[in-house]
Amino acid sequence: MGNDLFTERLRRFKENENPEVVLLIADDPEFTKIVVAWTSLDVRPVDKPSRLPGESEHEIWDWLWANARYSLADLAETSSLTAPLVKRKLKPLIGNRSALP
Repeated sequence: MGNDLFTERLRRFKENENPEVVLLIADDPEFTKIVVAWTSLDVRPVDKPSRLPGESEHEIWDWLWANARYSLADLAETSSLTAPLVKRKLKPLIGNRSALP
């Protein structure tokens, strides 16, 4: 049930991707490396997602990320960047929806 809800809510964001976010990435090679590496990363919902707090777009987005499981170390290795740098750079990518859980 929980993973079905995760998949359903994520589908909404995939269907409404905003091409303007490429402007954030275009002039930053580190952002570009992270986004390219992200596409091959194993990202899955946690086994038992928390309860969805509400139906606003912001609440759903935060919930998706709180219930996504991925390896920061694998992302750092694949992008050839350090884990602390990837962690710092991933925040604006998530905030601008350049990376989907």
